[in-house]
Amino acid sequence: MDIKGSGTDKDEDLTDNYYACSFKKIYEGKQKSEDFDWLSFRNMCLTFMVLDDIGDRVSLIDKDFNIVLCNQTYYDYYRKNNSGVVGKKCYFVEYGRDKPCFEDDLECSVRRVLQTGKNNLRLEYSTDKEGNQIVNEVKTYPIKDNQGNTLLVLFAEKDVTESKRLERELEDKVQELQEFYDMAVGRELRMIELREEMDKLKLELGEYKKR
Repeated sequence: MDIKGSGTDKDEDLTDNYYACSFKKIYEGKQKSEDFDWLSFRNMCLTFMVLDDIGDRVSLIDKDFNIVLCNQTYYDYYRKNNSGVVGKKCYFVEYGRDKPCFEDDLECSVRRVLQTGKNNLRLEYSTDKEGNQIVNEVKTYPIKDNQGNTLLVLFAEKDVTESKRLERELEDKVQELQEFYDMAVGRELRMIELREEMDKLKLELGEYKKR
């Protein structure tokens, strides 16, 4: 297969670009595949360049849990403890595991999307070196062929620890206000009942004095 025939002949200026290198690496490993849409994949590479600006850690994962592409944010975050990212198993890069998460009955968003063909959203909880809780929002989406078969999974992850902390603080304040309101309303109701009781006693006292 001639790679230039797939619409990539204008990418010479991206030779030193991370995505161009990733594209070349994957092309060399897949060039014998007749059903691989290289033009779409090349366009996806360019899309991932745009995804660098959103701050989320984004990767593209195949049915064998190999990372076939990722944005710079994902690459910079996960390469700290690994020599590379593209071409490696997602469970190794992200968790340092030597087998898929689901084999140990752990939640696997990628596998769920591959099985259902539907989007998936979940929160993932972990702790940092200081023991502080970290909350990541994980979104996964199916990438399908023309027949509707899921070929790849788009994985998007972002740290929502701070937003969840603020959300909990807001919920706590709402609860405090609700309790204060309930107490105030309860007190007001008791005051009304007390007034009614006092009026009743005054009326009885008046009737008693008339005797």
